[in-house]
Amino acid sequence: MHDHAQSVTVLIQSCAVLINLCAGDSFERRDHAAMAGALPAIADAMRKHIGSPILQEMSFVALQNICFGNDSNGADRKAKAVEIGVLKDIVQAMTKHSDVDSLVEQGSSTLRLLVGKDKSAKQKALDAGANPKWLKTGGFLSRRLSKSG
Repeated sequence: MHDHAQSVTVLIQSCAVLINLCAGDSFERRDHAAMAGALPAIADAMRKHIGSPILQEMSFVALQNICFGNDSNGADRKAKAVEIGVLKDIVQAMTKHSDVDSLVEQGSSTLRLLVGKDKSAKQKALDAGANPKWLKTGGFLSRRLSKSG
């Protein structure tokens, strides 16, 4: 991802690979992806290409698949993502592309996964501009969320 940071197409496909690698029950693959630098690479791609809703949405799903889990390293993967600033990146993408329902839904899911019950992380998301509704669990219509205060 670093070697082809200017190619949105390569970055989208890289996210797709990470999504597939980290799908399922293998927490070991999630750990390997995180240790190999996938989280900062995804954050960098999101920052460089904020104008690409497809890359943003794929980045959200890649973050979800890497950070998911209540295994022994799950909290560390989530904390690392928060530490490198992805909450702000997610909020910026959701704000910029508020008319893309699937992006808003994936962004909300990613925020909820990363924040969990951590009050400090929740406050960081709110400080980054997250709509409090984005952090609530349960089904919703993203268009209503993104349009309402």
